[in-house]
Amino acid sequence: MVVQNSKRTHAAAIFLACLTCCGGSKAVTAETAAGTGAVSVPAKEYVVIGEDRYDVPAPWAGNRLAVEVLVYEDFRPVPLQYTKDNTSIYVLKAIYDPLIELLDAAARQGVQLEISSGYRSAGYQKKIFLRMFAKGRSFEDAIRFVAPPGYSEHMLGTAVDFSPSNWRFAKTRDYQWLKDHAAAFGFLESYPQYGVPGFPWEAWHWRYDATEQTVDDQLTSPDP
Repeated sequence: MVVQNSKRTHAAAIFLACLTCCGGSKAVTAETAAGTGAVSVPAKEYVVIGEDRYDVPAPWAGNRLAVEVLVYEDFRPVPLQYTKDNTSIYVLKAIYDPLIELLDAAARQGVQLEISSGYRSAGYQKKIFLRMFAKGRSFEDAIRFVAPPGYSEHMLGTAVDFSPSNWRFAKTRDYQWLKDHAAAFGFLESYPQYGVPGFPWEAWHWRYDATEQTVDDQLTSPDP
């Protein structure tokens, strides 16, 4: 019996040594072989659109947003004079006042900002994809321009798109005004040209961040 146990121990040692040498950059130890220290592999993320499931690739993977349940009473409509084609667009009440202050300030300086999109639920985001699929676009192509359902800041009710919501916006006076003044009202460009590796530049997409406004107030307030 002693001899048999010795043989088994020796065989196990050889087996582990082979795995360690041939297993690539991750060495296999007795602990991992026993299942007590196995390397965890992140589960793939996916979204369901229509009847199909799609894997979420980089850079979106790992950036799914956790959103609390929102109801109608949590929102306020943006005044129609500030929306593209007088469309009904809603934002979270928490950002309504600073957003209107920003829009009014721009108008006083001759810059007429128009909002083309505000709050969008994950369900609405799926409809955007379904419309793109109907036009022959693939999921891989669509996510180059639209965040997958569950990953868009529009779900939070704190982000808006300005018109035109495409690359042309970066060449407008509106964009330059936002770059110069939006932070004073607490708004940030979510996906600047060189700011977020892997994400496409969206000059038209801005979100409200109360901490930015607080910092700006502190920096610009006169000394006591």
